[in-house]
Amino acid sequence: MGYSEVVCHLCGVSFDIARTRKADEPREFAWGCYGFPGLSWIEGDGRGCSTDTTGCCFVVRGDPRRVFDKKKDDGVDAGDDDDDDDLDYVYQSDDGNEPCEYESGDDMELDQDMSTDHAEVDDDDDDDEEEEEEEKEDDPWVQKWLEDFKSRTKSQAPPKDDVLPMPRVEGRRSHFDGHKIGHLEHIAGPGCTNTAGYNGHKITFEEMEACLTNQCLVRKGSNWTPDALDQDFELTSDYFLSGLSDYMPSRDDRGPRVTPARHGMEMPHAETYIWERDNADQYDMPFHPWCFNIFARLSRLHFGRVDVNGLMSWRNLEGDYKAFSSFPRDPDVKRGSSQNWDHHPGSEYLAANPLFVPGLPSLLTAAIKIDEEPTRNDGRAVLLPGRPGHSGTGTYSALNHRHDAGLPAAAALPVTVADTSDSYDPFLTLPEELRLHLVDYLDSSDIAHLRQTSRAFQQLPNSLWYRILRREMPWLWEIWSRDTPSVWATIRTAQKIQDLLALDDAEAAQQREFRNQLQLYRDVIHEEMPDIYDAFRATEPAYHDLVPPRTPSWPPPPPLHHAAAASPSPLELPRDRTDWHKLFASLKRHGPEMKGLRNRRRIWKDVEEIVRRIEKGRDEGKIVD
Repeated sequence: MGYSEVVCHLCGVSFDIARTRKADEPREFAWGCYGFPGLSWIEGDGRGCSTDTTGCCFVVRGDPRRVFDKKKDDGVDAGDDDDDDDLDYVYQSDDGNEPCEYESGDDMELDQDMSTDHAEVDDDDDDDEEEEEEEKEDDPWVQKWLEDFKSRTKSQAPPKDDVLPMPRVEGRRSHFDGHKIGHLEHIAGPGCTNTAGYNGHKITFEEMEACLTNQCLVRKGSNWTPDALDQDFELTSDYFLSGLSDYMPSRDDRGPRVTPARHGMEMPHAETYIWERDNADQYDMPFHPWCFNIFARLSRLHFGRVDVNGLMSWRNLEGDYKAFSSFPRDPDVKRGSSQNWDHHPGSEYLAANPLFVPGLPSLLTAAIKIDEEPTRNDGRAVLLPGRPGHSGTGTYSALNHRHDAGLPAAAALPVTVADTSDSYDPFLTLPEELRLHLVDYLDSSDIAHLRQTSRAFQQLPNSLWYRILRREMPWLWEIWSRDTPSVWATIRTAQKIQDLLALDDAEAAQQREFRNQLQLYRDVIHEEMPDIYDAFRATEPAYHDLVPPRTPSWPPPPPLHHAAAASPSPLELPRDRTDWHKLFASLKRHGPEMKGLRNRRRIWKDVEEIVRRIEKGRDEGKIVD
């Protein structure tokens, strides 16, 4: 069958997105199309790029096959388990005496002559080591553990990159400067044209960090029982969420290995297409956790609940290859979809986190008015986008710039009224309530033009701009929702869960070591010094007398706080103290620069269409609750 990508069923974008790092970024900020940041990379095929023209260069990395050892740990079949692929492998002859190809007979004789002296020195060293080991065994176990811990956690300097310039060439090269192209990493310059990965100059690691993460909806088995992480919709629906994986294999390979293995599911059968309609539930629906979070928000908005059964019923109806391929996607998604994802310049936003957008919190908080009297705003009928009519009495003196009213910044000219005579402005003769009622039927661009032609609309209520934000930017949920993303969206990557589990495992191991050592002391004292045994038992230390207690890292305690995933809590914008016009203008001006916000808008549109189709399926009787 060959390599074939499984993509997100909600937004249509691949999980196998790659990134080329900048020259000043660490290795962990780059990865190839198979993921594993820091362990894989975009190979050094520099067609179209060079140091002179695009600012690109090479870094010597070595044999990329070594990354397969990491893949095996994540449940990916990497072929033969040869020692040559091991990251820590050092070549040794089978019998210990086999000469290497560069060894001469004379060299071997010299080594043999010296072997006796080395053996004598080694014996002395062994004695010293044995004495040191005996001393260590006499050390208190806490001190010994602290020493081991320090040695394990001692920071190591990152590997130094061997940088090579990238010459200008035509066609594909196989070697450069004595290195195989596959052993060289392509380092992106500002003008890099390589479409094998997104350019680090165009999108940051922070924005892309969770683009590899995938999750599945899995049909419940007959022996399913709840766990501490189940959300309300998992308790009441026929499906549950799997753990997370940072790698999505080809569809002809085994499924992704997820962390944690929730409800016994270690490796979901992740599949975008329904190949056998009669057995649709054997395929688990894959998606980005951030996409499912957006579905959950829209589902609650439309259905009052997270309608997982409706979602999976729609998937089973329209999940075959033809139907999925015909779903109306953004042109950038259609353009990128290929056997391997095509990372076209300008489409970097498709890999940006839509939930946690750098720069957005500061933009939102800048609109909150400090130490001012609250703006009067009764908000009547404003909470329902698109419904005309309100009687807000608060006002805001609008800036005389067209782009503040929603027009492009290039058109930022002072407002010019066509005729300065008030007698030629019929809108001034209308009551204010009627003028505001008319404005409620207009979008922001129409209002901008209207304000250019009439002084009657130079000052508009603050509540009007809140309504416009709700109607024209419904995906900006920060202004109308206090719902927090689930832990799966806030944790961002499966690796972070593994790190948290490792902390808990280390804690458990330390407690076992303490109990074993304490029991050893008890046995020795009971055997050798029975007269003090009872006194020792009465005063023996507890584990937490020596080590401060800590809350388990995983799973996080309910409710699933953002603190468990080191993510910011949702920002609350007070209705009566937020300058909604200022926020609207700032979003128009700076929003296009925020790739995560652009991606959010795209995913919101796709999920809205899915929700519409679920509703249509119910109306037609094809989806039954």
